Amino acid sequence: MLDFEDIRQFHLGAAPMWSRLIDRLGWTKCIDEHVQRDQCKLSVGTRIKALLVNIGTDRKALYEVEKFYGKQDMEVVLGPGIAADDLNDDALARSLDILFESDAQALYTKIALSTVQSLNVLHQFDDFIPVHADTTSVSVFGDYPDHRNFEIVRGYSKDHRPDLKQIIFGTATLKGLPIYGKVDRGNMDDHTWNHNTIAQMAGLVSQEVHGQVIYIADAAAVTESNLDSFHETNTHFISRLPATFSECEKLKRAAWDKEDASAAAEAFVRTHKRVMHRLQTSLEPVETREKRSRRGRPRKDEAVPDVVTQYRVAIEILPPIDETLEAWRQREATFVLMTDIRDEQRLPDEAVLRLYKEQGEVEGRFRHLKSPYHVGPIFLHRPERVHAFGYVMLLSLLLYSVFEYIIREKMAKETEPLILSGGRKSFRPTGNSLLDMFDDIFTAHVMVNGEWHRLKTKPRDL
Repeated sequence: MLDFEDIRQFHLGAAPMWSRLIDRLGWTKCIDEHVQRDQCKLSVGTRIKALLVNIGTDRKALYEVEKFYGKQDMEVVLGPGIAADDLNDDALARSLDILFESDAQALYTKIALSTVQSLNVLHQFDDFIPVHADTTSVSVFGDYPDHRNFEIVRGYSKDHRPDLKQIIFGTATLKGLPIYGKVDRGNMDDHTWNHNTIAQMAGLVSQEVHGQVIYIADAAAVTESNLDSFHETNTHFISRLPATFSECEKLKRAAWDKEDASAAAEAFVRTHKRVMHRLQTSLEPVETREKRSRRGRPRKDEAVPDVVTQYRVAIEILPPIDETLEAWRQREATFVLMTDIRDEQRLPDEAVLRLYKEQGEVEGRFRHLKSPYHVGPIFLHRPERVHAFGYVMLLSLLLYSVFEYIIREKMAKETEPLILSGGRKSFRPTGNSLLDMFDDIFTAHVMVNGEWHRLKTKPRDL
């Protein structure tokens, strides 16, 4: 006779998947080899792995990690011998301190490059290797003291929160996979970030790879200093000519003048002095009596002043006509690209445009990184821990990107689309849409006759 003595249910979600993916990529070992050890029961690599699994699964702030693992099947997620209280705030904070002291950027670069190489991404390019670079800001809460190695300060806020201090994330991606990342002080400007990144990117790609890097970035990369850096490092580039350059407007006008319809629209706009909204005027007569020539009470025989007619200009603002509006839209939608690659046999104009338009891949990664659902606000008390946790966030972004990349590469070989939640079909699913499919993964521990047994279950089964 079976004697059911106790039943415990655990919601796994995507946690085991993230754990196995980190193991497959060898990140824990790489971290432990890079950093110094401390007296904690768990290695730094294991603690960072626990943070990454938590971020990817529960998407809560750092201080709830122990609570998250208290509801997990620890042996399935992190292996035997690890308890939730091994991941308390103090243990995690010490791992961040060690990460900061061990050059977190160098570690991130090592992990990112080894990950990309393990996926054979670099060897997919025979000539040019297009790398997309950009930055974003993340606001932080609290009053952080000055730290000689890292500053959390106010700067230009892409979060539209100028009232908060911030940190700057910069990354460069290849086929949507981050291969470079850096956490900078909050007032780092994009011109300087690009200048520093150009030099560092030049030495990242192995000489064994056949191809040259094309550094693709927005107009912030175009400065005299940065153009010199491209030349000095022998780095190709594609960027947008800033609108502040007078040559930009000339080139746009010249491009549109080649089209008859556009030339006609341009002439129409010039005729109306480039005013978007039309002004319609009319004259309205207004009768008024002239003033008397002197002050005081009028005499009985004094003539009444004449009535004069004056005209007032009435102005009505009308909406723009379709031709004017379309001409404005065309001009605003036009941008000037610049590149140092002049060989159209190697890189035709259409390819230059396509590569620049793919800049959205790095911007899309920032949307994932900045999502409050994915990574909560940073509530850490010391600048160096914020800095280290910034690299944990970049690692979580890399992990998510790898997950999405692997699935999409597999789907490219399939003839039938993947069926997502809600019955949606896709050959190129997003990582988030795939994560929804893990929500109903549970396990249960059942004690039978004094022994624990593990079962896979669903919430309604118990």
